[in-house]
Amino acid sequence: MYARGFVLVLVLLASTAALWAPPAVGAPGETRVGANFSYHEVPYGEVRGLRVEIWRDGVKVVDRPATIPCEGCEPQPMPGGYSTKPVRVVQLDSTPEPEVVFTILSAGAHCCAFAKIFRWDAGLERYLDSTHNFYDGIYLLQDLRHNGIPLFVDTDTLLAYRFSCYACAIYPPQISEYRTGQIVDVTPRFPREIKENLTKARRSYRRIRPHDGRGMLATVAADYCLLGRCGAGFAFVRRAISRGRASGNEPHFEGSRGRKFIPALRRFLHAHGYL
Repeated sequence: MYARGFVLVLVLLASTAALWAPPAVGAPGETRVGANFSYHEVPYGEVRGLRVEIWRDGVKVVDRPATIPCEGCEPQPMPGGYSTKPVRVVQLDSTPEPEVVFTILSAGAHCCAFAKIFRWDAGLERYLDSTHNFYDGIYLLQDLRHNGIPLFVDTDTLLAYRFSCYACAIYPPQISEYRTGQIVDVTPRFPREIKENLTKARRSYRRIRPHDGRGMLATVAADYCLLGRCGAGFAFVRRAISRGRASGNEPHFEGSRGRKFIPALRRFLHAHGYL
């Protein structure tokens, strides 16, 4: 048996350094797993030298730089106070031992949020890690299946800036599960969440008209496609175009205007697995 749960204690050591210390997790006789970020704070609240550390039964078994695939950027820990915790020890699959999830941010207004996930390999007797980029979204771990194993719940912000400004749209849901080191998209298995998002997108579209609705229309079409009803989604978009609600005044966004919008939207949805 192994511990399941969320762990994070913040201890401020000095004005220039901070340590998220590992608590003991697990009942007597169980493997105790703890994890933390360590780093140095420099002026203006910036972080340098971010490292990830993991303990097993009080022995440090991981101590390495928190690297992310982001050229030229300095990794930053997810700040405290958010629903997404900087460090979590949590059961992500059916294996007997929990995984350790570090949430790391890159510099930038919108991008990027990375999940660095460590899983224990009993045969190798060491942790193996993988990194997944959630881009502009900050994922939540939610037990949508009510089986004690949470999923990564996010939005697909790849649509951002494609057809409208970032704040001009909400985005399709993106639900993923962890499978032996891989993040796998399982969104179509959750029609309830997709339908809820579709309802929000349609309502939001109606509120913003007669302004540029291309961003919201793209989400409406994507949600319909996730439900296996692409035809209904594109029919909704065609009706909007016939009423002049997909012309827009920002021509630099992908998708042109008017009737050129649908071919561009179709190409995008096909390229990203919606079609």
